[in-house]
Amino acid sequence: MANLKGKAIDTSRLSNEDGIKYIRLHRDYLAHVLRYDHVYKYLKENNRHLYSKVLDVGCGGNTPLAKVMFHNMMKHDEHGCYVGVDYGTIGNPVHPAPGNTTFKAKLYQRTDFLDWESPFKEYDLITCFEVLEHVEPKHAFNMLKRMNGLLSTGGVVMVSTPIYKLSLGAANSHVNEMSYDAVEYLFNKAGFKITQVNGTFASQTDYAKTLPNQDREFFDRLCKYYDPNVVSCLMAPLVNPKQCRNAIWRAELNESDCSSNVMPFGAEHSSSNLWTKFMEELND
Repeated sequence: MANLKGKAIDTSRLSNEDGIKYIRLHRDYLAHVLRYDHVYKYLKENNRHLYSKVLDVGCGGNTPLAKVMFHNMMKHDEHGCYVGVDYGTIGNPVHPAPGNTTFKAKLYQRTDFLDWESPFKEYDLITCFEVLEHVEPKHAFNMLKRMNGLLSTGGVVMVSTPIYKLSLGAANSHVNEMSYDAVEYLFNKAGFKITQVNGTFASQTDYAKTLPNQDREFFDRLCKYYDPNVVSCLMAPLVNPKQCRNAIWRAELNESDCSSNVMPFGAEHSSSNLWTKFMEELND
């Protein structure tokens, strides 16, 4: 099933200009920025950036993660490298500049990740932010399996995607938004063990009435200063991720049985009408 624009693979992107078009930060753009900051924090710990091979699947035309690493002086030793792959055009890549001459980047544009020939056998960190919702369910699952095959032992994969709610529907540019249970199921089926899930933005109507007292006080103070776009991102990590509109999953390789107990059949688990058929094929 294609999205409302007639595309089975959609390359829509959120640009910096879109994010601040009205001199305000929309939650979608702010969540993007905070995802990259989350990766920056992870790579900064124990100087992982020095030796890690980072694969950024769906790196975007402006390669924001590469720029975060580059401009924050995340240098590489002889082992470290950033690799970006995107189905669309990469129009504004990172360029060498004085002060960070050891940052190494390899970029692959107009490339389907499933057909891509990797320059390395494995990676220590694989990121895939806001990509799976732009492809059909089978394609999304095959992307997760490919990531599993490229992840090193002890490595980490970070994936963000919207959490589908049937009552709200999906964004016009999205081919396949999935429910929380559906995303979890695909991770398990692809051979991953989920180690952490955090919401990246959440609507107040979904969580405000269920907040514990200590979080409610924090929420009220935020609301006095920030507009709902900002509050939705700042509160998301405190909220049960199942209540959020978007989340980031962190996972590692799982050598044991990866089967999930509940198979997510039904229209409530995906905006794609190919979901149920794919579930039948996957479990045939």
